[in-house]
Amino acid sequence: MPAQVMCPHCSKRYTLDEKLVGKRATCKACRQTFVIEDLSGPARSSGGVPIYRPEPKADGGQLVHEPTPFLKQISRHIERTIGPAPLVFHEIISTDAHIDLHFVPAQPHLKSDDDRPLGGDYVTIVTSGMSSRPMNLPPGAKRDGISEYAELMLALPKDWPGLLPDGTFDQKAMKDDANWWPFRWLK
Repeated sequence: MPAQVMCPHCSKRYTLDEKLVGKRATCKACRQTFVIEDLSGPARSSGGVPIYRPEPKADGGQLVHEPTPFLKQISRHIERTIGPAPLVFHEIISTDAHIDLHFVPAQPHLKSDDDRPLGGDYVTIVTSGMSSRPMNLPPGAKRDGISEYAELMLALPKDWPGLLPDGTFDQKAMKDDANWWPFRWLK
């Protein structure tokens, strides 16, 4: 059976005989040497990191109309640890998970410390709803103490186009994908 191989130096991909796995090779593209590893199994990013995808659903997913049952707890946690979120961008209808975005405006009065290396001089956007469903984790992750439940957080410069100082946003400016893409990416 052939082995799927990638040069760790330049990401050039090869299909080689599995008997070569574990041996040293020289990449034809960049001329660097490396140990041949079989990358068959989970899909890999261009950097060789495994990509774990959810199992396909036969029914195409389930519509979710309600926010996560943990919305109040997540909102309190965001306010206590990051700051007040005067705007929560609620998703109206979604499949599989209802993801809302909490916008915490810049808080320039906060000083830099270990918890906030940049102080509070940036806008923070936090999801709520992802933690209502478990993530697929790589083998052994639970054993290493990694939780299968998580939310995402993103920090943007306080002068990000379309974001207003009060934590809301200019709808007209956000129609431009050059301004909206981080929020689309989080959703």
